[in-house]
Formats: sequence, structure tokens, C-alpha cells
Amino acid sequence: MPHFFVVDQSLVNYQGHHYECSLAVAEAARRAGYEPLILANRVWSFGAEGDIPILPVFAVDWFNQPVAPPESVNRSAPENKIDPSPQWARFQEKVA
Repeated sequence: MPHFFVVDQSLVNYQGHHYECSLAVAEAARRAGYEPLILANRVWSFGAEGDIPILPVFAVDWFNQPVAPPESVNRSAPENKIDPSPQWARFQEKVA
């Protein structure tokens, strides 16, 4: 069976649209006769979803920013220590 790769470097957990969208595309690929495989961010630690493998391979998200594992996030200090992307800086300049 041919493979179908779903690439979502921002898939880190079950929250948000990344999980639902990636899984929906993988399930559609399975129905179309492909063997789906989801490639996610390295922070993903939940394993496969049913019979669809999810491999944590990417070190950065969609915006080329590293994603901190949940256990390393200090919930009492919301300060973001990651430099913003150039796109975010341009956006902030335009709305300021």
C-alpha cells in the first residue's frame, strides 16, 4: 500500500486544530487506499492514534520556533523567552 505523509510540525498535543485536522486528513487518506503516517513536533508524546502512527520528528513549529515540552513551562511566569519571528515583528509594527 502506498504511504501518505501528513506533515504538521505544530502538532504537539490534542488541543487546537492541528490534531483534528491532521487526523482527519490521515483518515481520509486511509479511506482512499493509502497508509497514513503523521509527522509531528518532537513535543508530541502520546504515540499512535488508533492504527495511525504519529512520529515526533520536528524540532520547530510552523513559524520555525522551538516548542518547549509541557513539563519545562513555568506556569507562574508567562514571560516568553523565545525571540519572535520576523513575521510576528512585522505584524506588531503594522498594528502598533
